[in-house]
Amino acid sequence: MYGIVFYEIVEGLSTMLNLTNMKQILLTFILLIPNLGLAEWEIIKGNAGGDYEFSYHLKDIEDSEGKVKLWVRQKTVNEATKSQIELDCKRNTVTLLIVYFFNDRNWLEQGKINDVPHTAYIPAGSELESLAKALCK
Repeated sequence: MYGIVFYEIVEGLSTMLNLTNMKQILLTFILLIPNLGLAEWEIIKGNAGGDYEFSYHLKDIEDSEGKVKLWVRQKTVNEATKSQIELDCKRNTVTLLIVYFFNDRNWLEQGKINDVPHTAYIPAGSELESLAKALCK
């Protein structure tokens, strides 16, 4: 709906201002907007287009008393998950606070939810260890 309204506004401006490139500007705008959300996720390992990706959300990081709470995503060949975790920097542990399982590999079609917290030590050499080293101060 918003795309149609935006298109009508651009059409009106291009007619009013006699701008021939306005449609190209509109097309560029439409192509760039969906990709802005990707910039909020920092990839720790893998890549966005590949079979594996482990990333964390840059904007929702809470740091308090030696603990860091944030959202992470993981995509494998078979599944995709998005989890809110808490890193305990002093104890070297991670607590899974909530895990969303997705039916697709693009984090669009949400399936099951696990909201039972679970704490474990951060495995040596893992993506979580890399994340803890980057975020724990």
